[in-house]
Amino acid sequence: MYCRNVCQSWRKKLFCFFVWLQGIVGLSVHASPVSSNNYASTDNRFNKYVLTTSAILFNVPYVVSVLRAKAPREVIKKNFLYPSGKTETWLNYGLMFTSIACLWPELSFLQNISVNATLFGIQTCMYTAANVHGISLIWSGLTGIMIGRLLNKRDGDRVHLWIPIILNSLVLAYYAATAPPITTIAHGCGVGLGLLISMPLFQGNSSR
Repeated sequence: MYCRNVCQSWRKKLFCFFVWLQGIVGLSVHASPVSSNNYASTDNRFNKYVLTTSAILFNVPYVVSVLRAKAPREVIKKNFLYPSGKTETWLNYGLMFTSIACLWPELSFLQNISVNATLFGIQTCMYTAANVHGISLIWSGLTGIMIGRLLNKRDGDRVHLWIPIILNSLVLAYYAATAPPITTIAHGCGVGLGLLISMPLFQGNSSR
């Protein structure tokens, strides 16, 4: 019993450290000056049409299901929070916002909105289809997009991409060791989806 309490205590401390580190990284990247030539091309049809359409369509099922629910507030709370407690909730939201902040300089404003809305919609579709909870599919997808960006970014600053990728990978490894296999499969699918999204996004922008 004592060992179990010690392990839980250290796990909470480790999670809190990751949340703190994510906050520092996210604020640093957000506050740093961003040159306009770091943004991907805004006249990409994939950005204008495919991502914008998917960002809208993927979010419809969950909105409809919440509106039809008898207790919408309880449904939203169940889906977006983690039953294990506040620590895991803060950890996952920290990973998500850090990933968004670090990827933001690499995309145009419309691309950032469309990509994040699409991943959010896919995550909420999983709420409706599989009755799951959490937001790990969002930051897993962002991890895949950042990896795709690194594969196409031959020069320039890469630290702001490497740091969240390493942080996210450590948490993915933790979940792979402690969570059911289906969770690891879902995370892997999220990273793979992000890689697929990154291919048309960064095509022709390898020098930036």
